Amino acid sequence: MRVALESVNAGDVLEPPLVFGRERIVKVREIEEPHTLSFDEAKPHVEAFLLRQRRKKVLDDWFLHARESSDIRYFPQAGKGQ
Repeated sequence: MRVALESVNAGDVLEPPLVFGRERIVKVREIEEPHTLSFDEAKPHVEAFLLRQRRKKVLDDWFLHARESSDIRYFPQAGKGQ
């Protein structure tokens, strides 16, 4: 999709792309030139990314510990499937 977007102008309406199994209508309203963010501009994005990453690790570690330390047994109900 990036290649197609590089050749459009503001105001163009693109062919409907298939996104997550559905067609979308895309109209280019404005084109901004790419630029590198300054540290101050990037800092909140980096902090949010690192926080999400840390939360995921903590939750994954907790879930793994809970699963390893649990004693879950499956007992089929009597009379079913007979």
